[in-house]
Amino acid sequence: MTASDALVLFFHDVVDGAEWVKLLKPHSWATQNAPATGAAYMNVPSAYLLTEEDRATPVPVQQVLVERARRRGAQIETETIKTGHTPWLAMPDQVVAYIKKHAGESGGGTSSS
Repeated sequence: MTASDALVLFFHDVVDGAEWVKLLKPHSWATQNAPATGAAYMNVPSAYLLTEEDRATPVPVQQVLVERARRRGAQIETETIKTGHTPWLAMPDQVVAYIKKHAGESGGGTSSS
């Protein structure tokens, strides 16, 4: 992956996306290919924020991952946000509201799915 790929895939909707690309570091091959030893979402009710404009992990792929976990018994509530792969950078206020909502505080800014 090149820096321009990262900008297009991860930061296309982030105002200072090119600056964030400069902060990226290589990702270990082992962490991408080693089997997981546990998944907290199997024991804790969870929420997943589907990112509608994600170019790295398109919504259909995100939905497959959520459904796969649900079939294994996970309790996952989904909501959508009209942003790319890094919503905490592109729409931080909406992400904060989402986290607060799922932490039991009042807030909004996303649509339920």
